[in-house]
Amino acid sequence: MTTPYQSTYTGAQVDEAIAIALALSAAEQDPAYNGSFDIGSTEESGTVTGLALTFTPTKVQLTVEIPADGDSIFANPIRASLSADGFSFQLSGITPDANYRLYYTITGDAITES
Repeated sequence: MTTPYQSTYTGAQVDEAIAIALALSAAEQDPAYNGSFDIGSTEESGTVTGLALTFTPTKVQLTVEIPADGDSIFANPIRASLSADGFSFQLSGITPDANYRLYYTITGDAITES
């Protein structure tokens, strides 16, 4: 019988839970930037520029908002294009009209002074 303060987890499970919590905590400390970008009509790719980030981007998460009855289109960032100024992306199809919007979250490594 266990008491309310006793753990039923084994040592390995507790270690794994601690490692996950530490990883999540570290991820929360990475700098991040959120924004959106209007996608024009008949586009199959695009570039977001002028961000002037204060960190080196390492990851971009993209979501495409589609209009009612719109085509299901998703976007992928182009890794080689990541910079403090912005990034390029490729769409899964051509936008039939200009009612699509790209939402992005950029995370990265803080720039450190040497």
